[in-house]
Amino acid sequence: MTSAEFLSQLNRELTSLSPEERANALVYYREYLEDAGEDAASAIESLGSPQSVAERIIREVGTGKSPYGASKTYQQSAYQTMYTDENAAAPAPEKQKGDRVGLTVLVMILTFPLWITVFAIWISILATLVALVAALAFAAVAAPIQGASLLADGLGGIGIYQIGTGIFSLGLVLLLWKPCLLACKWLTIGLFKGCKAIINGLLGRRNAA
Repeated sequence: MTSAEFLSQLNRELTSLSPEERANALVYYREYLEDAGEDAASAIESLGSPQSVAERIIREVGTGKSPYGASKTYQQSAYQTMYTDENAAAPAPEKQKGDRVGLTVLVMILTFPLWITVFAIWISILATLVALVAALAFAAVAAPIQGASLLADGLGGIGIYQIGTGIFSLGLVLLLWKPCLLACKWLTIGLFKGCKAIINGLLGRRNAA
């Protein structure tokens, strides 16, 4: 239940009071929930249902007692005690972070052979893609030069073949360099995401969305 819903229901339950008393009650509980801030839901739970709160207000107004003063002190004290106990039970964020880092490092050390294998495969694939593009680029430059030299020596057929090979290699370079670059990029991203997922799984943590 939200603060607005609580106050709306409380307003309906207090129709038997005078407009002034009802306004006082709504102002009081609106300020109370605003003071709770982000923990308004817990504050509402500590107050009880709007019906029970309204019954108490009507009863105490009828007997001439203040339905707010002592009750607010008690409710705030109880709420603050509960909130403080929850915070005290939770480890400090700095300590949690340090523990997570230490545990992550320990897991990586214990699974070191796995990471070596994964990184070796990753480097091999990247090296293969780079070597393929580099070899085609070299052939695109070297083959036409060699073909021109053969033509000058009177070996026309072989020279034309070499020039054709160079042009074909250049076409392959233009066709493959971008897919190879994207493959290197996504392999790297996939590697780090996979490593993160494995570490989180070993540590029993859920992956971040």
